[in-house]
Amino acid sequence: MVPLLLLFLFFTFFGAGAATWCVVRSDASEQTLQAALDYACAAGADCAPIQSSGLCYLPNV
Repeated sequence: MVPLLLLFLFFTFFGAGAATWCVVRSDASEQTLQAALDYACAAGADCAPIQSSGLCYLPNV
């Protein structure tokens, strides 16, 4: 799970202008994904598109 988190953080901070996307591993737990998102968003990443009012928001239904 650590490599997934590091990859996510790398692309979050350094790939914003390069239009690089990060895809979560299919076996990653929801808790791990949420922790990575919480960390990245708290560290200054632009998480507006995935907030409830953002264009990329997809509720967990």
